Amino acid sequence: MFPLSIFCLRIQKNTLEKLRTISKKHERSLNKEITKVILDYVEEYEKNHGPIDVHST
Repeated sequence: MFPLSIFCLRIQKNTLEKLRTISKKHERSLNKEITKVILDYVEEYEKNHGPIDVHST
């Protein structure tokens, strides 16, 4: 398993509540829903720009 990091996110309450609603519809925790959205974004970015080497940044 990959090591995890804790990250604090400031987000508008209305947006958070919308994400909470979406996560319930997908039967995921809010944390898992946000993680999925981020992973999808990274995947799309890498598809368009190539792999990101995190060890060289």
